Amino acid sequence: MIVIPSEEGPGSCGPITEMFRMSFEYLGMALVGCILARAYERGGIGKNMEEMERAYQLGRAFCGCLKFLRATCEKLHIPPFSRQ
Repeated sequence: MIVIPSEEGPGSCGPITEMFRMSFEYLGMALVGCILARAYERGGIGKNMEEMERAYQLGRAFCGCLKFLRATCEKLHIPPFSRQ
């Protein structure tokens, strides 16, 4: 999950991130990670290299989960998920 708050900062996003965490848990879904990055203007987040690295690593973790899911589906002879 990636949340980009405005002026209030990451602390104000607690309720929404908790809502998603609880929803994912209820649905049996894995929450791969959460990034709370601050940006004020369009394109501003791209200038924060630390947050960009965290987003990159989150993307890598997510891709790893998808590869694991696809391999598991193949082993269990379950049709893989659609890309649509």
